[in-house]
Amino acid sequence: ITLEQYELREKLLGPEAYETMSTLNNLALIYSKTGRFEEAEAAHRKEWQISQRTLGSDHPEVLISMLNLGRVLERSGKSDEAADILTDALSRADRVLPEVHPLLAAITTACGEVALEQGDRDRAIELFLASRRIYEQMFEPGHPRFDRLDELIAQAQS
Repeated sequence: ITLEQYELREKLLGPEAYETMSTLNNLALIYSKTGRFEEAEAAHRKEWQISQRTLGSDHPEVLISMLNLGRVLERSGKSDEAADILTDALSRADRVLPEVHPLLAAITTACGEVALEQGDRDRAIELFLASRRIYEQMFEPGHPRFDRLDELIAQAQS
């Protein structure tokens, strides 16, 4: 996916078309994975704004946008802003998603990672354990998700 592909879709389909938003999100993810955090942040913000406007503020796609933006902000050292966005996403997710949902677990884990980054180990552990409880209802023991959460819990306890 390239910027040119996104711009072409935006021109042909419009900025609010699902395919255009999906392309923008994928472009932002590529920017993030390659360390281009400013570009990733800008793309995620744009996609979040468009998805909120077109889908409504509590739509799962909007929550994914918030999760992705929060992760980029955390990686770029903006943990306070990441915490605000992820806390908002978690509040919305708690309202609209079932108690056992992978997106709820992912947002909860991301909130825990930011709390850990900010030095709030107790809150981080609380959030990691909440994610673990969700995953326990979704996956068999030994699933890789548990390994990552156990590593995060151990990191928060050290």
